[in-house]
Amino acid sequence: NRNRQLGKLTIMDGDDFDRTNRNRQLGALRSTEGKMKAVVMEKRLLDVNPDLDLRALPVFLECDECDGLIRDGGFDYVIDCIDSLQPKLH
Repeated sequence: NRNRQLGKLTIMDGDDFDRTNRNRQLGALRSTEGKMKAVVMEKRLLDVNPDLDLRALPVFLECDECDGLIRDGGFDYVIDCIDSLQPKLH
């Protein structure tokens, strides 16, 4: 159905936008430099779909939280968008 939209979304990122993000990240603009990525993307996503049930968490995910968050979060899908290898090693 073309009219179906995403209904519920949780985004998590403890990082802020830097000027070096501008060429590769949608929310990275001069006006968003220094702002938390999760907060900026929350505003953008709600501007696209104001009916979205959105939870933005401006924190880094700690490994000891992963199992509980995924188990108790009620998610249909979990997407890993970590852009560096180091956090995945821990």
